[in-house]
Amino acid sequence: MAALRSSEAKYRLLSSQLEAIIDAIPGLVFYKDDRNNFIRVNKYLAEAQKKRKEELEGVSLYDLYPREEAELYYQDDLAVLASGLPRLNIEEPWDTLDGTRWVTTSKIPLIGDDGRRVGIIGISLDITERKQSDRLIQELIQRLEKEKAHAQLNALTDGLTGILNRRYFDETLKKEFSRAKRFGNSLTLIMMDIDNFKNFNDRYGHVSGDDCLRQVATALKIIIGRAPDFVARYGGEEFAVVLPDTDLEGAVIVAERLRKAVMALGIPHDKSDAAAQVTISLGIATVFPETVKSPEGIIELADKALYRAKHNGRNRCEVALEKGASGDSGLRDTSGFVRLVWHSSDASGNSLIDSQHRRLYTLANKTLATKLAGCETSACLSHMAELVAEIELHFKDEEKLLFSARYPAAAEHRKIHAELVLKAKHLMDRLAGDELSVGDLFNFMADDMISRHMQIEDRKFYPYFRQEA
Repeated sequence: MAALRSSEAKYRLLSSQLEAIIDAIPGLVFYKDDRNNFIRVNKYLAEAQKKRKEELEGVSLYDLYPREEAELYYQDDLAVLASGLPRLNIEEPWDTLDGTRWVTTSKIPLIGDDGRRVGIIGISLDITERKQSDRLIQELIQRLEKEKAHAQLNALTDGLTGILNRRYFDETLKKEFSRAKRFGNSLTLIMMDIDNFKNFNDRYGHVSGDDCLRQVATALKIIIGRAPDFVARYGGEEFAVVLPDTDLEGAVIVAERLRKAVMALGIPHDKSDAAAQVTISLGIATVFPETVKSPEGIIELADKALYRAKHNGRNRCEVALEKGASGDSGLRDTSGFVRLVWHSSDASGNSLIDSQHRRLYTLANKTLATKLAGCETSACLSHMAELVAEIELHFKDEEKLLFSARYPAAAEHRKIHAELVLKAKHLMDRLAGDELSVGDLFNFMADDMISRHMQIEDRKFYPYFRQEA
């Protein structure tokens, strides 16, 4: 008997010590049977339910929580009982009388005296403060990301006009130039300047000048639209437009839209020598990277074209051809349409070739002007036929001279001629059927004939003529 009483005393002591340990754990400790009833809980769980520990013993979770929620807890318990494996650190919401809190719960099987799994032992640690801290940290991160994005945007945006700034222009032009070089695409740069802007500031004041810059920038941005095309403030009253993968014909159309959009603003400017309202001059450069070696090269071309636009009366577009051309060769907008212009600096060194080149420019301008003016197809066809005949005659004469001068690539040059003649005749057939657009006609004359052939291929044999001279 004495031994039994001693054992019972030890058991009570151990039970009391275990109870003290469980109550000291800063979390929710519970034993449950396999029917979802509490066997034992610690004081923290009892306090959360606003009951004494004894009141919760034998109580089912179905008596404390909505049935769906209690069922979820029970199914989780059954999974532990079935597998015999612990489930550790499961984050879950916990509804209390004081509101919802967050806990991380771990459960292990409760083993009976016979070695069977008879329930579960669980502990839930309150992580509400940590979750709140995590949420606050995430909100802070999101706020910082927004502020970072805003700062980055400000770093690339012109403070006065709200459009992209010079830094963005410099960085993106380099990227687009590299991309064009990698894929062999064309790249267009349009530089533009508000005409007589200093006079505008002197006449109307700098506040009006700033407002003028904002209105012009907005008008340009509306025309340019979405990426990858973009407009940026280059500096002062100068703006720049970059048009990746855009040919010369498309560039001229865009430039003319920009010019007209600014005029349509109707901002009075009685100190301008170009018009009674604010206008812009534009310089266009459309290049292929194999002929222009750096982004600075296309800027130089567009700047020279812009200078010519201002020199020739302002409120107009000038187009520079590729770098293989002289700085003065290009397209000039006079009398309301784009006109191809031959300059003495384009001279080959052979009088026959030069005179025929000038003749081709003249006939090309006549054909283009007739088409742009909306004349009858018969009139356009007459000029086109004259142009095609002149092209064929010029190519035959040029080939004789090339073989005579023993130009190494004469045979290859003849093949290029044959392809151009075929294309010209095909365009004439389309013109006869009223199927030829101004854009296609312009592309053939400005791009195929002048930019690619005369300004690049023909220049390869010029030294042979000059040697003979």
